[in-house]
Amino acid sequence: MLWYNYLKTKPYEKYFLTIFAFVLLGIAVPQAMAQSVLLKEADEYFEQFAFPKAIELYLKVLDKDRENPQALERIADCYRLTSQTRKAELYYKKAIKANKNNKNKSILQLYYAQSVMSNKNYADAR
Repeated sequence: MLWYNYLKTKPYEKYFLTIFAFVLLGIAVPQAMAQSVLLKEADEYFEQFAFPKAIELYLKVLDKDRENPQALERIADCYRLTSQTRKAELYYKKAIKANKNNKNKSILQLYYAQSVMSNKNYADAR
């Protein structure tokens, strides 16, 4: 139906709609690609145990997509592995909420409980 309506539009409207679609794609696609590149680079630093640099890049990813499950999980791991348990607790909590498909959810809950206990918030560790 939408395509049929497009065919019925006037020629100048077709040009406008086509240009508008390309401009929209031109804006959206590079941003998604840049985020993917940042995430890959952050993962490389994480695998090399360069946690401070990985944290910096994961934060940039989260500036663009606050609910990116992979970035939330990895930044929480970085904070846990550098003994920053307060920040780890915060990001594990966010990662559990963002992880809707239950992938790694049980390990996230374990690490969250451990960081909560490290911070002496025993009531929240349940």
